[in-house]
Amino acid sequence: MRALQEFFARHEDSGINLRDLHDALGEKFHFKGGIKYLYTLLPGGPIAQGCRLAGLEPPAGAVDLGFGSVS
Repeated sequence: MRALQEFFARHEDSGINLRDLHDALGEKFHFKGGIKYLYTLLPGGPIAQGCRLAGLEPPAGAVDLGFGSVS
């Protein structure tokens, strides 16, 4: 949650890019297994579910209401 909040705080001026956020999370948690590790903690999607739990608005494209989480 803290990693998401830090990323949003650093990039609030320029807008949040889904790909940049995905890459930043993968890099931050690389030593534990990256995005695969985050999916074990947040099966609803590290970005979509993580943003909800952190009290943040998920970036555009993070949630597909017709299918479920895509990131």
